[in-house]
Amino acid sequence: MLEKFKSMGRCILALYGFLYDWIRYIKNNSWNKDLKDKDFRNYYIAKIYHTLEKSMSYKKRRKGAAYSNALLLLRALNHVDTNDPGFHDIIAAEVLKNFCQLELNKEDPKFQCIAKRIPIFKSSGIDSGTKLVNINELYKGKLQDPENFFNSRYTLREYSEKPVAKNVVIRALALAQKTPSSCNMQGWHTYIIESEQKIKKALELQSGNRGFGHKVKGLLILTYDQKPFISSSERYQHWIDGGLHCMSVVYALHSLGVSSCCLNWSEDPAKDKTLRKELNIKNHHSILMMLSFGYPDDENNVCRSPRRPLDESITVI
Repeated sequence: MLEKFKSMGRCILALYGFLYDWIRYIKNNSWNKDLKDKDFRNYYIAKIYHTLEKSMSYKKRRKGAAYSNALLLLRALNHVDTNDPGFHDIIAAEVLKNFCQLELNKEDPKFQCIAKRIPIFKSSGIDSGTKLVNINELYKGKLQDPENFFNSRYTLREYSEKPVAKNVVIRALALAQKTPSSCNMQGWHTYIIESEQKIKKALELQSGNRGFGHKVKGLLILTYDQKPFISSSERYQHWIDGGLHCMSVVYALHSLGVSSCCLNWSEDPAKDKTLRKELNIKNHHSILMMLSFGYPDDENNVCRSPRRPLDESITVI
């Protein structure tokens, strides 16, 4: 009987959590499409110009393809303060210019009007649009022994006394920037916790670091912005895209010789609110997980953690 009440209690607490997530969706997702909000507009603009990039990347394109999205992008760019454009605002203008030129080369006159109305910003200095890549360039970073790389990564909960320099962490995060995301909106945001006091406070709120948390000297809090998403069907997309980025960070650190331990943030609303307050985490950033990290000792005890047989996790349809 006691176990039955506990089970019912879990369902009630889950309802409390769902309500908290729904309120966060109302407050932080961009279902109202406010293009005056610079953060949202940059995500929205990235989403649209990515459709133009995709159109330009196809080997066979029909004349006038993506005209409606080109117009949509131009209208969005009209909301940009030319004295304070965002990164994606600038890239979008450059992609739209390249796209219109491609269409004008095909003698499609309706793009001439769009081309004349594109706002002029200072150059990003970054190549945008599309480029031609041969197979050698595409796979020049191919691992010679991928099994060794992936299978040599273990969760490590205790680290050496050697500190991980901030530039190493920044390099790992730069590598993780190549993570794919919905419409290339790249809504991830990482909080690097340097204060030992704040690391201690954060880990006091996380329920999976017993026995080693007091030794942690390096900690990241990985989050994802809810602002990019408009549709109700995208209500969980920040968890999906954010999860992809988290794994990229883990393997980027591994590639640089830095060990890590994923610390989940499946906590109740009260703890979520407390952590936000203690570390000044923005309300529209969903907390995905914490990641402790450090250099390994010369010898380390690790959990074997055998993996399930592959045939148990594959269904051929």
